Amino acid sequence: MRSAAFHNIGKKAISHCMRLKICMAVVQLLFLMQADAFALMQIQSRGVVFSFPEGEEAIVSRLAQQTPAMLDFLDRQGLQVTEPVQVILDDARDIPEPAVHMIPHREIRIPLRAPGVLEDGYLQADPWTYFYFKGLCVLGVSSLRSGLPAAAHTVFGEVSSPNIILPPWLFEGVCALLYSSFTGTAHQDPYSDALFGASIPDDISQVSNHPGRWPGYYAYRIYGIPFVIWLHRCYGWEKIREFLSVHGGGVIPVEIDLKAKKVFGKTFPALWRDFLDDAPRRGEAIRGTAMEGYWPDPFVYWNASGVYPGRRTFQIRGRYGYLDARETLWISVYEESGTARVKGYRGGATLDPQVEHIWDPGPGGVAVSRRGSRPVIVFFTVEEGRVRPRITVHREIPAPHGAIQLSGPAVNSAGHVAVSANIRGNWDIWVYDTEWKRVSDSDSVEMDPWWAEGGLVFSSNASGSFQIVRADMQAVTRAEHAAVLPRGGSYLSLSGSGWLVERGPIEGAEFSPADPPAHLPQEIPPDLSAVPYSPWPSVVPNFIAPDFYAGQSDIQAGLATWGRDVSGDYTLRTGLRYSFDLDYLSLQAGVGIRDFSLAFARYPLSYDPANTPKTEESRHEISVGMRPSGMPWVSLTIHRLTYEPLEDADEDEGDHELWGDLSLQGRIGPFTPSLTAEAYSGGRRSLYGSLRFLYGKDLFLTALVQAGKSWGEVSPGHGTFRVGGDVGEGYFTRRPSRLFPIRGFSPNILEADRAVTTSVEVFCPLAEIHRGHKTLPLFLHRLSLGAFVDAGVCSDALSRDQMLAGAGFELITSLEIAWGNLSAFKAGVAWPVSQPEGLDEGGPVFILQIGRPL
Repeated sequence: MRSAAFHNIGKKAISHCMRLKICMAVVQLLFLMQADAFALMQIQSRGVVFSFPEGEEAIVSRLAQQTPAMLDFLDRQGLQVTEPVQVILDDARDIPEPAVHMIPHREIRIPLRAPGVLEDGYLQADPWTYFYFKGLCVLGVSSLRSGLPAAAHTVFGEVSSPNIILPPWLFEGVCALLYSSFTGTAHQDPYSDALFGASIPDDISQVSNHPGRWPGYYAYRIYGIPFVIWLHRCYGWEKIREFLSVHGGGVIPVEIDLKAKKVFGKTFPALWRDFLDDAPRRGEAIRGTAMEGYWPDPFVYWNASGVYPGRRTFQIRGRYGYLDARETLWISVYEESGTARVKGYRGGATLDPQVEHIWDPGPGGVAVSRRGSRPVIVFFTVEEGRVRPRITVHREIPAPHGAIQLSGPAVNSAGHVAVSANIRGNWDIWVYDTEWKRVSDSDSVEMDPWWAEGGLVFSSNASGSFQIVRADMQAVTRAEHAAVLPRGGSYLSLSGSGWLVERGPIEGAEFSPADPPAHLPQEIPPDLSAVPYSPWPSVVPNFIAPDFYAGQSDIQAGLATWGRDVSGDYTLRTGLRYSFDLDYLSLQAGVGIRDFSLAFARYPLSYDPANTPKTEESRHEISVGMRPSGMPWVSLTIHRLTYEPLEDADEDEGDHELWGDLSLQGRIGPFTPSLTAEAYSGGRRSLYGSLRFLYGKDLFLTALVQAGKSWGEVSPGHGTFRVGGDVGEGYFTRRPSRLFPIRGFSPNILEADRAVTTSVEVFCPLAEIHRGHKTLPLFLHRLSLGAFVDAGVCSDALSRDQMLAGAGFELITSLEIAWGNLSAFKAGVAWPVSQPEGLDEGGPVFILQIGRPL
């Protein structure tokens, strides 16, 4: 049977090759279209290719000049960086950290935006060089491999890199340690030092992961850097590098303690206990409040785990925000892409005006934005729209000369703006009335400006610890560890158990302008002999990965690879899977060029519903699609599908279909709608879509409606919709699904030319866990209980007596796997409640899911 299947594959290889040759010819034509419109430039320095926007030559020149020294230094430390390396100064990226990838090419994405106050790199005069060094350091660590991983590397490429999987404190600490050695300066961060001095967690799992309670998301940086520096002092760099080398030769990358014991003679939990014994303060029972920011009245605070009171959703959030007259909380967030936006939280809804590169909103409609890498103050208004709120920027003020970043702007009743500005790595307070005036003049960090009664106040560590001070630098507070963020008559005080809100009168003072910093000469952009951007150096992938899928009805194994250029406008993908259940070899390949895509797939379709004949087909599909520029929520695609019986296929038995579709998908407040319209060459038409609704705070509700209908000639598998289904099919089709799930029933139980299903689920929080066990690569965040009801009809006549309904409950645990990979675990049970005559489905049906399906 299997040999016959492979024989049939061989017979058809020529036709498949012809199709692929045509596809590749189209690909080559499309790739000849260079990305000139995107105004990216490129230079190369010692195996490192820099891509950057026009106008940012000065930053890239410094990176290129430092490249030989950095590579030589890392090589001397035993961390050789394999060439080539793609470095992009990313205009779309605001989040203050480099994104480092080993696949599909060795890449460092450096944010064009400089870090805000207290963000990583905020004390650097040149944070871009700092981020570049961190990226090279991570690449050097990730490239250490030996034994089986080294052997696998010769076959599969850079996907065989065990050191990619390490606790984040190891990366952060090693990079900080080596950067201090490279620059000859000690690591400094007075804010982290204050948090470290207040309390230290007893459990290293709180440092290896990203807890939603105190000490908070950045514990890996606050405590990880001192821990690695302590390791270096006690054991030396060679031992640290030896551990990284041993781990790079391991076949179980999530196991680190046996390797630590082999190198250091102790496990990491034991080393952590030794570190605590040497620390100036022992950790205590930590149950404090982790706050990134707050608003005093009515009291609301936020951190990376959520808004309190509000919905618990993970997102990196900024330090500053405010509550408007409609009781909407406006704060800045970093999207998954790294772009900064301002979002509103009102009741159980999230409001997204979808304005990019804007952060630190304050009362009076003031915020910070940027033009390229140069920060500006912006004045904006928020208007309620029918679909979503709109932010309109109606005035801009360029930053003081030499400032690479601004943070925490506050405006008074006269329209004067106070803000903290970074010039050459030093943060001072500046005020703009009709021109910029410098308020503070010291080597300390001044931040969090606020207009109080009597004048200006802000936070400063000029006294050795962060305190609230007036504009004349007279201290208002005497906090033991730190006092920051004055807001009205409130401020945050750091205790051994977290942040506390202190209330009391805070009087400011009028400011006397200090002398501005010594004039900084205008930096003349160097002549880099840059060339226009080309995608070719980065689009070809450097790996082949094993690919595995296990579903309810099948087990599949294969190989896959994919590539993209550093701009993200050019993509490639290809893969194959063998189905053990169907004895079938599936193929898929695709290419994307800006707003255009071309894809080919060979896949099986096999299911056996209760009300129609069994469908078993081998399908070959070619599709060409596009997304209109500026309309990411719209896609247009043309498909050609040829199909034949899955077994004992004869070329004469095959048939084909040609159709086009228009798909719309977006988000409108709490609603996520999608709609797809299809028109076939034979006259058949289909329309189907979904509407998802999410609302609530602690207790929240989700609802999903899916519906579809076809007109014209319909046959099983062609123009039909199904209730239930196997998510594995979507891996090959890469298009909206016609499978509408109803929990409590078997997959693909009914099929018809029309279907409609609904699902309503209520989630109730059960526990805030935020615990792990030592260095076990599993950290539990929170536990919730969901109760659901699913119902739907799938028949030629949408009548009530044809309804299926199922109900049940599930436990959902949000968790962290392998130190930083956020996921979820679902376990539940569902029962059929109602079903049409002729069906005899019994329960219970168990639900089990880790992560998200393909």
